[in-house]
Amino acid sequence: MSIAPEAFEWLRAQAYERWGRMPKAERQAGEIAAWGASALTHWREGRPDGGDLSDAQLGRTANDVARYMVERYGQKRSRPAPRTTAEGRAVEKRIISAVVPDYLEEIGQPVTAKAVAQHLDVSERKASRALATGRGAPKRDARVAALDGHGRILHEIAEALLPVDGFCVLRASDIAARLWSDPAETDAARRKRRERLLKAFAPLALLSFHVVAKGDLLALRRGRKWKPEDAAARLAAAAEKPGRVAPLPVPRDKGLFWESAEVRGLIATLRVSLRGGDRPDVFEDFLAIQRLVHDGRAVMGIYHFAHRISGSINHWCNDLPSFFALAAVGKWGIRTEPTVSHALSEIGCRITMLEEDGCWGRSAFDTVQTLLSFESRGVAFIECFDDDARARIEAFQAIVDVSDADGWIDGSTALKLCDRLAREERDGTWSADSWIKYGAPF
Repeated sequence: MSIAPEAFEWLRAQAYERWGRMPKAERQAGEIAAWGASALTHWREGRPDGGDLSDAQLGRTANDVARYMVERYGQKRSRPAPRTTAEGRAVEKRIISAVVPDYLEEIGQPVTAKAVAQHLDVSERKASRALATGRGAPKRDARVAALDGHGRILHEIAEALLPVDGFCVLRASDIAARLWSDPAETDAARRKRRERLLKAFAPLALLSFHVVAKGDLLALRRGRKWKPEDAAARLAAAAEKPGRVAPLPVPRDKGLFWESAEVRGLIATLRVSLRGGDRPDVFEDFLAIQRLVHDGRAVMGIYHFAHRISGSINHWCNDLPSFFALAAVGKWGIRTEPTVSHALSEIGCRITMLEEDGCWGRSAFDTVQTLLSFESRGVAFIECFDDDARARIEAFQAIVDVSDADGWIDGSTALKLCDRLAREERDGTWSADSWIKYGAPF
């Protein structure tokens, strides 16, 4: 498969950054084309599959981008620097919802939105929203409780995909397979199920989840209702690039040891050490346990960008350390907050060290020790977790710290052990209680 489309997307992004703020009348097609040809030549030399882009394709791509910049692309407006950052907002929200309420309780004051707002010099509305995340929302919970069985499953899927306002595109057939175990074998049956699915989504509008359907694709949005033109654009983009269709989250039982966030992150760490970080669900769990950022949406967005530009060869997804190192310094026109740039660079270094453990066949226990040797947010890794989470991490270490006939088990053997114990826990024949309390199976 040719990499010309990827070359065009890359060069267009670079052209936006270099020439976008120049007045349209001052742009010269020849100058932009020459610059584009030179930039694409360097880009091609740095790619292992660069030979797939011929000189003729390179020249046409540079000329197409130059013509677009001169004839169609308007001048970028300079925007003022943002007053806040996503990471800063996430930290502020945690302070409002946890730290200040604890302080008010210690000094004997009632925990109200007004009291929190006065201590932090923020608006009462902001304090009220943050406090609601910890206290829950009784009206919303009552609406969720009133949903039928299919409605609750759809709500769990929507909450997992969109914990905050945003949008994504899903396949109706994937959701239907989650709701109904028997497959729909005829077109009439599939149409009927699609109608039932959309009908089941209707009550979720009261919970700010809105759906627009076209064919087998569903545009799901949390927050404001869809504008018809926006939904049509998202659905068309997903139809053109199937990689933009979000996979369904794996259903979780929060009460189980193997479904806890910390244990899922440790399992993901073992998979990353075996070069399994190209799976989005694995990387999401891996990122969550790193404790590098409070809001991981920016990092996950850049990770999904690696999938979009990798094409059929999946180049960047198989070399995440190099991708994150380049993304951290602004490659491909990526602009991030300093905290996110630091997180990208640090994640790349951590993946490199973990992949070395997997390459040399080190034990699963050693791989977990490598993870625990890192520092996050200026403190030791283990200090980023509460007592219950630390107990689960230590129990996981004890579980994988076993030997077979060939010595201490490596990552792949440990993953098989974890899968077996997870099945036994779901069946009720295994429990992690003794491991958490005593670090042993008795």
